[in-house]
Amino acid sequence: MAGGLPISACIGRAKAMDSWPESQGEAIHTSTFMGNPLGCAAALASIGEMKRLKLDVRSHELGKWLAAQLARMGEVRGRGLMLGLEVSNAVPLVEKLLQRGVLALPEGSHNEVVGLTPPLVITKRQLDFCLEALTLVL
Repeated sequence: MAGGLPISACIGRAKAMDSWPESQGEAIHTSTFMGNPLGCAAALASIGEMKRLKLDVRSHELGKWLAAQLARMGEVRGRGLMLGLEVSNAVPLVEKLLQRGVLALPEGSHNEVVGLTPPLVITKRQLDFCLEALTLVL
């Protein structure tokens, strides 16, 4: 959200967010970064670039393509480019992926998902590299 600078956001459905009382200026739901001006400026600039480059649309389109490729390997979870492939044990797989130059994380309550969260600007060629590595380690 801020191009690598520290920032956080708290979002939720209106019903959940409305459960906090109205703020009188204090931070009702505190965070580590507490509206740091530099982080906020970076986030505004990053969000502006994301909008300008239509990275949300790109993420949706690439995500559909990536999900279809992953579905050939198993059950897929996620949305956009934030996807996961269900496996029996993700830990050894993500270690093997890392050895091949692909950063993935074991996810799920029992490490049963290989989590892929590429940057919004990733290229299809880079995704092909990831898919090839994933195919080899599976």
